[in-house]
Amino acid sequence: MHQVIRSRTDWKERVVLRLAWITASCLFEIAVLTPKNFKLKADGALILDWSVAPETARADPHRASRSVVIRGQDALDTIKLCRTLQENEKPTNLTTAQVERALAPWDATAHSIKRGALRHAAPIVETYNLNPHVISQLAKHVDPFDLPRILFDIYGITPHC
Repeated sequence: MHQVIRSRTDWKERVVLRLAWITASCLFEIAVLTPKNFKLKADGALILDWSVAPETARADPHRASRSVVIRGQDALDTIKLCRTLQENEKPTNLTTAQVERALAPWDATAHSIKRGALRHAAPIVETYNLNPHVISQLAKHVDPFDLPRILFDIYGITPHC
C-alpha cells in the first residue's frame, strides 16, 4: 500500500489514501469528511470524529468506533489538507474506479486497503498481547465485542480471552 500512496503525484490524494489506510476505511467514507470531523488535541493528536456527518449521510451501522486518533506526520498532513479545503469542498475527487486502476499493478483492489490494515493488525495484537477487540474494531463489526472467528483462523491467532 505504501508504494501505491507514494506513486500518487497529487499530495492531497496521498493524504486521502493514507487516511483511508490508517483508519481502515473506504474511499467514500473519507471523501465525505469535512474539517468539522477533525479536532486537534493539545498534545498534537488529531481526533477524527465519524459522528459529525452531513445531514444527508447515513450512519454506518458496521462502524465499531466513533472516533480515531491520528498522530505524527499523518496528523500534520491531515491538518494541512483540512486547511486547504474551501467550504463544502470534498477532500478528494478520486473515484473507486481510479483507486482500482492505481492498485491494479500490485494485484490489489480498493478493498485491499481495509484488508491490508487487518493483515498488519493481527500480528501486532498477538506480538504485543494486546486486546484482540482491536481487530474487530478495524473490521468495523456492529458489535466490537463480537470477535470474528474467521479472522483468527485466517491469521492463525489464538485469542487471549
